[in-house]
Amino acid sequence: GAWLRATRKLERVAPAREAAEGALSYAQRIAVQHPALADSVLSIAHRYTRLRYGREPPEQGEIVALEREVRKLAA
Repeated sequence: GAWLRATRKLERVAPAREAAEGALSYAQRIAVQHPALADSVLSIAHRYTRLRYGREPPEQGEIVALEREVRKLAA
């Protein structure tokens, strides 16, 4: 999915996500290491977490927005 594509892009500029590292922790680590990516990476991680673990079923528009953010990610 979109989160996997984002982590693959980010591996170009930072160490890979650790097996036990959650999306938000990973995004925070990337944000510290690469401040220019901070807003994008944190937004993607928050959106992904909300869609993946939220109580409400995801809306198609939110999924499309996540995919759009990942495509724009300049890593």
